[in-house]
Amino acid sequence: MRAALPLVLLAFSLVGCAAETDGDEDGSSLTESEELRSGVNSSGCKRSPYDCSLHPGAGTQRVPRSDGPEDWHFDTKWLVSKGYVDPKTKEPVVPVLDGNGEEMGRTKQLEFVFNYGQTRRFGNLTYGYVLSSGLKSAGWVPIDGLMHNDSFRAKVGNVDAKGDNLKKLGCYEVRSSFDEKLVQYKIVKGTGENGPEADDYLPIARANGKHYINLTFNVPGDALGGPSIDIFPSGTKFQRLDVPTWEKPDAPSLDATLYTKAPGATTYAKPAGQMKFLYGYVKSKTGTTRYGWMSSDGLQPSNGCPNR
Repeated sequence: MRAALPLVLLAFSLVGCAAETDGDEDGSSLTESEELRSGVNSSGCKRSPYDCSLHPGAGTQRVPRSDGPEDWHFDTKWLVSKGYVDPKTKEPVVPVLDGNGEEMGRTKQLEFVFNYGQTRRFGNLTYGYVLSSGLKSAGWVPIDGLMHNDSFRAKVGNVDAKGDNLKKLGCYEVRSSFDEKLVQYKIVKGTGENGPEADDYLPIARANGKHYINLTFNVPGDALGGPSIDIFPSGTKFQRLDVPTWEKPDAPSLDATLYTKAPGATTYAKPAGQMKFLYGYVKSKTGTTRYGWMSSDGLQPSNGCPNR
């Protein structure tokens, strides 16, 4: 039986800030498709049957409209009818929820890009998962209020990460801080200044002042889209699982390489360490179990993780 690896928190150097778009590895396009293998979470995986593309072969991890663009617009009349208005300006706003179904805030943004396959039911409404909510975070917004919501429902699909049969390892919880030295690094080779950063996958403060971490469908840097599929506040319990990989040695984790700029370079292509990703699940306050990957640098050992 493979031994569980201890949690190791990595150290690096500098300061930066996370992009508004969370967990978006390489835009909407996928590359190196010839390396994809069939796995558990989808038919397009790398390094592990649980490290997979949300929508293999589609060319995008997003939900495109029939006319091509990926931004979906809210019906302002629907928002007003539901009482979603700014109390001062009376302008329509959109509620944004975290993975527990708790409101992170309300945004004036009225158009969104959604990750494929990600819908959940909170209360009596169906919500979809957006990359950028306008609140310095990803989050869940009510798709019932979208213009052309029937078309969206027909296109969004349903893809959930799995793990019911995997053995439990350690119990962790989401930290409320992390090593600030990590923020100078990019997590995709060859990216520019606006590319995905290491702290896109760490517990950072959002517009409401609280710290949240992204749960991802795959490990960033693997050209699989790197999409966030849920978001949870600090203190959330994360039950690590004994995930199989196709690497040698076969450890129950996967590393993502971090990059810095070489002197005189304009892109981040110089290796500068690694960030370890663990596979496991969060059981939300609504009782829904959400499987996926989290960075070990955003976690700390804990106890009392809930059963599935």
